[in-house]
Amino acid sequence: MPENLPRPELALVSFDDADRLFRARRESLLTVDQPLVLISQVQRSGGTLLSALFDGHPELLAHPWELLIGHPQKYDWPDLDPAGTAEEWAVQLEQPWIEPTTHTGYLKSRERRSFPPGLPPALIPPSFVTRLFLVLCADDPPGNPRGILDRYFTALFGAWLDLQGIHEAPKRWVTGFCPRLAWGESRQAFWSAYPDGRLIVILRDPRGWYASARDHTARWAGGPPDTALETWLEGVDELVAAKSGRPDDVLVVTYERLVSNPRDSLAAIADWLGMSWDERLMTATFNRREVEPESSFGLRGAEISATPAERWQDVLSAEEIKTVEALALERDAAARELADIA
Repeated sequence: MPENLPRPELALVSFDDADRLFRARRESLLTVDQPLVLISQVQRSGGTLLSALFDGHPELLAHPWELLIGHPQKYDWPDLDPAGTAEEWAVQLEQPWIEPTTHTGYLKSRERRSFPPGLPPALIPPSFVTRLFLVLCADDPPGNPRGILDRYFTALFGAWLDLQGIHEAPKRWVTGFCPRLAWGESRQAFWSAYPDGRLIVILRDPRGWYASARDHTARWAGGPPDTALETWLEGVDELVAAKSGRPDDVLVVTYERLVSNPRDSLAAIADWLGMSWDERLMTATFNRREVEPESSFGLRGAEISATPAERWQDVLSAEEIKTVEALALERDAAARELADIA
């Protein structure tokens, strides 16, 4: 027997116990058919933060990581053919973060070789997600892409063994974040699947955005701002198109307002979603446990900090600031005219 495999007689759970646990989850599933609130904009704009702030609200089912249901790339809304098979849909919707996070505990960035002790556990057995999804599709075959997604989210949250707050209050929305998943044709596919859904777009000052993106993304490190800002400018175009297309269903929030005046900003977001205020919106959490931000500036702590919004003044050179302002500041000002929370 290979050394890295556990001895069967020392396994922590028997097959019968595991099977019974699966059956218990199946018998007590909460049906997830609520509309999706998708947070989606150019990366490094605060989507991860807002997603983590949503985690503790009792009226939400908050997807805990980036919503990686995109296929074939994470930015592509999945083309779910109702004439296909459940096995095919399972492959399309399989999220690569689930298995490693189940082994290591919750950590937003997985681009590291070691993991610190004491990470919040993420008890979402990937085999449970897949098998629950297949069972749900067999019991009640979905007739459209929304039905497929409803069964997938029912399986995902149902397989989450220690999910906190699942029965605390009636759920109004499922929330999820993925950068650029609501751009172009993917946005139209999202609206097709979720005509009752909502889209939140966060706009970040291009100087602050570039300072964060440059330090976080290898392909932009050390290069001129021009190339990176092409992505930011594309994000502005997508923001304008989304807000113009469905103004009542798209909320534009500036990053600077979110982090400098979080209480009023989050209260406005909650009101837009028809939810009650909950103090837990003020703390970034994973499954109700505090988590640290995925900051490019080495910040620590779960409370909302306004520091990153102005850090560009300390880390960008005068030449970089001049270039960014020449390329993007006018477009930023125009986009802010569309902001609901600015």
